[in-house]
Amino acid sequence: MVINYNEIQKLLRSRTDLHARLDLIPYDGTPKIKDRGVGKYLYVRKCVAGKLTSTYVRVYTEELYNLLLRNTR
Repeated sequence: MVINYNEIQKLLRSRTDLHARLDLIPYDGTPKIKDRGVGKYLYVRKCVAGKLTSTYVRVYTEELYNLLLRNTR
């Protein structure tokens, strides 16, 4: 069994980066995937003063989307 420390470090850095991005989300809301042209993008949707607003998070990845779902308050 070969232990690939570089791959483990890369995955841990990626995980830390995703958690840091989640902490920077400006407010609570519901994750939403929007298709724009050829790409998918993540937004957080919330009703503010009776109006539905969307705030861009970043380009869609399955891992980030799942983290958003788990950490929605």
